[in-house]
Amino acid sequence: MFKKIFLFFPPLLLLLFLALSFFHIKNNQNTFTPKSDENKQIELIKDALQKSIFESTDNMEINKSQKFFKFQIKNNQKISTIILSLTKDPYLQITALQKAFKIARINNKYIKFIDLSLNHPYATLQNY
Repeated sequence: MFKKIFLFFPPLLLLLFLALSFFHIKNNQNTFTPKSDENKQIELIKDALQKSIFESTDNMEINKSQKFFKFQIKNNQKISTIILSLTKDPYLQITALQKAFKIARINNKYIKFIDLSLNHPYATLQNY
């Protein structure tokens, strides 16, 4: 009788070990939520805007077909329209935007419109 229990015990122990290993591996798998590159880029732009000096308004427009992100910011009680590219680094674009606003402020002007989505960005300046 003891030999019969001893013969069944190792396979039973091995089966229990395999079952516990399977459940442990299954429960520890990371969940994967697929995101498109544009959605990731939009999240990075929003993160860069939150870390910047700009006070963003809620008026945001995303055009995925032409790959740009358009929004408005309030700067010294003036509203500026900004267009950023969804293909370029958002942190570099926000840095360039901050430099453009700094230069405009030094020249006693404000930026009414700036488009950083093109290969040759441009801005429309107005006097205060």
